[in-house]
Amino acid sequence: MFVDFILMIPARIIRIIKAQTVVTVAIGSGSWLVFGAAVGMSSTYGGAVGVFSALAYAVRSSLAKGKTPEDWLKAQYAGEKLKFAVTVILIIAVAKGYPALHWLAFLMGFMSTMLVYFLALLWDV
Repeated sequence: MFVDFILMIPARIIRIIKAQTVVTVAIGSGSWLVFGAAVGMSSTYGGAVGVFSALAYAVRSSLAKGKTPEDWLKAQYAGEKLKFAVTVILIIAVAKGYPALHWLAFLMGFMSTMLVYFLALLWDV
């Protein structure tokens, strides 16, 4: 069933989410090697929050009911609301569930996924 939702997402959005995932793994692995496990996990968790919130947006915004521009716009707004809620919930879950969290590394991981998204808007990904 979840696979059906993924198949509805436009290919360009899937490429962006894949790029966010690659950046998350790269930053998490690099920070793990340089600064240790706690920092590596913190940056990985931050990136994961960005990836999962982007995926939630992509799935929800792909569920546009109807074919009018208004229907499409409503789906985009609903996707943004869901993305915000998922982001807040996941940040709280990580903060409560991972006591060794390094906030700076977490935020760097999260912001790196946002950077991928904004750069993808500038270039044809």
